Amino acid sequence: MKKRSTFVISMMLILSIVGTLFGAIPVVAAEDGATATAVIEIGNAADLKKIGVDANYPLNGNYKLTADIDISGSEWTPIGDFAGTFDGNGKTISGMTFTQATDAGSVVGLFKVVNGTVKNLKMTNVNITLPGSVKDVGVVAHQIGNGATISACETSGTITMTSAACGARMRWGGITSYAGSDSVIEYCKSNVTITATANAAAGNYKNACYVAGIVAQGLGSVKYCVNNGDISVTAESGEAYAGGIAGTTVTWGGGTLLKVENCINNGDITATNGAAGIVACVSKDKTATLNNNFNLGAITVGNGGKVGQIVACQNNATEPTASGNFGLEGGAAAGIGELAAEATLKAKAEYTDINTKLENALKGEIEEEGVIEIATAEDLKTKVTDMSAEYKLTADIDLGGVAWTPNGTYDDPFAGVFDGNGHTVSNFTITADETYGQTSAGFISAVSKGTVKNLRIANATITTSYSCNVGGIVGALKQNDAGLVSGCVTASDVKVIANGAHNGDLKLGGIVGWSGHTVEYCENNATVTNEQSLKFASDGNHGSNKAYAGGVVGGAVGLVKNCVNNGAVTVADYTGKYGDFYTCAGGVVGEINPWGTVLTATVEGCINNATVKNLSAAELDCAAGGIVGQTYGSNNLLEARILKNNYNFGALECMTVGQIVGYRGLVVLGNPQYGLFSSEGNVGITNLAAMVGNAATFTTGISNDTADNMKAQENYKAIVKALDDNLMFELSTMPAPAVPSEPSTPSTPSDPGTTPGGNETPDDGGDETEAPETDAPETNAPVTEAPTTQAPAEEEGGCKSSASVVAIAVLSILGAAVTVCKKKN
Repeated sequence: MKKRSTFVISMMLILSIVGTLFGAIPVVAAEDGATATAVIEIGNAADLKKIGVDANYPLNGNYKLTADIDISGSEWTPIGDFAGTFDGNGKTISGMTFTQATDAGSVVGLFKVVNGTVKNLKMTNVNITLPGSVKDVGVVAHQIGNGATISACETSGTITMTSAACGARMRWGGITSYAGSDSVIEYCKSNVTITATANAAAGNYKNACYVAGIVAQGLGSVKYCVNNGDISVTAESGEAYAGGIAGTTVTWGGGTLLKVENCINNGDITATNGAAGIVACVSKDKTATLNNNFNLGAITVGNGGKVGQIVACQNNATEPTASGNFGLEGGAAAGIGELAAEATLKAKAEYTDINTKLENALKGEIEEEGVIEIATAEDLKTKVTDMSAEYKLTADIDLGGVAWTPNGTYDDPFAGVFDGNGHTVSNFTITADETYGQTSAGFISAVSKGTVKNLRIANATITTSYSCNVGGIVGALKQNDAGLVSGCVTASDVKVIANGAHNGDLKLGGIVGWSGHTVEYCENNATVTNEQSLKFASDGNHGSNKAYAGGVVGGAVGLVKNCVNNGAVTVADYTGKYGDFYTCAGGVVGEINPWGTVLTATVEGCINNATVKNLSAAELDCAAGGIVGQTYGSNNLLEARILKNNYNFGALECMTVGQIVGYRGLVVLGNPQYGLFSSEGNVGITNLAAMVGNAATFTTGISNDTADNMKAQENYKAIVKALDDNLMFELSTMPAPAVPSEPSTPSTPSDPGTTPGGNETPDDGGDETEAPETDAPETNAPVTEAPTTQAPAEEEGGCKSSASVVAIAVLSILGAAVTVCKKKN
């Protein structure tokens, strides 16, 4: 009885704590049995209507349908500017109705604007019956913004428009009315019947009515889509055009041009002025790409109108780039493509392939296009040859202890996508000595205009006695070119070491050596050690006279956000004899230094849990900071260096230490010239050390507190939540280091001197304004606290203890032994 009572009381306590922490936040069980808040489940119409209205259902949330939902019986109010992910999970929303909207400003669609992703959704029994004064109509979305995606969605129902006043371009589509630059509509099927009558002044194709099965007007990519709905638009006056897939291209601005590939129209298309099976019109000095499309629908056009199996008309436009397009023999004019009998078209392998891939996608099985899969060590060595291609790991890879030659060099950087897909590359070494000959070293040496994401490195040693940009994942994320390192993890058995003279300022980081762009949602557990970075080369030339070591990034301009460091950062004593040298060590970043074309360096929402040691001799310039070793720069703008909502739990050892910043940079005659920074919400441990190693009067918003109070703060919880949501691995359970009770008083080093540097808005003559992209609001939903006890990790494929989710954290409080798999699904 005693054991049972203890169990009941324990469970009640667990539920009480969970309820207190989460309140009304929807909590779902992950497939591995852990508890997560990343996905908000929608199982009924009432919850669907809460999105963007209830604070617990934000417009940037991650949603999944868990049941079919009937929303008939009343006029639907579209979900607002959505910037999150909406996964229909193969479920159906039925009965969406619009009959009361009356003016051009009315919004018609399940969503108003999609600036994120909507996928795996079915919509049936759609009833949209409106006067033609309503400008834009889409079933899934009124419009989709720049870079947005609608994938694997199927629609059915009717759209009926009467007396459409086409004075300002009217657009109606079976999926959406308008798609912005770089948008993607893929694996979608429309069974919507669209009937419209137009009434407008004639002679201006820009202000005509456009109707289409998938998208009425747009930029971006439309691929593997099928229209089965009959479409008819008749002009009582004015001009009206219809296309089986798309109505027309965008006629303003720059951005990506319309690309329609691997699409099929089976519906009958009728229009007064122009009708085509794929795209009605390519307009106004624009072109389009049309490849491998099929029209099997009847095409009918009014007397004198333009007609084409693929494209009907080109209004002052460049000839589309086209190949492999087919239409029905004996029907309308060929347009752009070849003619064949229906039986011949259906027998073509390309036609069968489109239908197969579409149906598989609608069942949740999307085949990625153009992605090179890497499954073995041999694949990794031989397939990664094109530095602009997209690669994806499909298995963990053990390199067998080889001396690894990294992909990408500083002069020929990686510019594609390398997706680790939650897998681990392990058991290798990199030795970047003088024979290596490159200025950067890491699993990938250098990245420019590329992305490295969701990758874990384990059991690796990266040693440099030559290269100056060295990181566990990427050596250099180059400046002046877009680039991203996201969701990457280095394991605790990874070592990043510098042990000799170098050919320039050294930047040493657990994730990235030097970053000129964005590093986000990364976790470093590797030890970062600068053993002899300032030692003279054998030829008498001194190597670097400045060395920066950071747990996550060695040196940075641009943005470092939502990263955590659990690996010790150590800079050894200097052993050289000459010159003006100094070293900086930071728990997250060694140095931030905005220069060149990047005028802002930001470190936001980061956590350091590890010891930071700078053991340089007393007479030399040195600094150690819990978050940043040093702030610096070639301009005196306060906004140039931003530190926001960072937390330091790590012990610090150096002559000059600061919980947030070790050294603030150069001060001349008491006036700040360099190294200014603005700060907000940065927190360190009480009595550990000064918040800034020197010149603290030039900072604001920095405080210290106890470790328990820090972990109870909403900003801290939000950081841990963001990491947990975006990492494909569970957060590490490395404990916070011991904190000394009475730190030594830091001394101020001499001034080191100056470090040398390093949505589209439519324009159509003012007659139209498209929906702008919407920034996703931040959320401070209660989240799980970072664990404070170390649990042993098992071999790959096993499980490890984790307190990164609240249920496990609570059970740990009660002394229960709980394990979860270390790789998230």
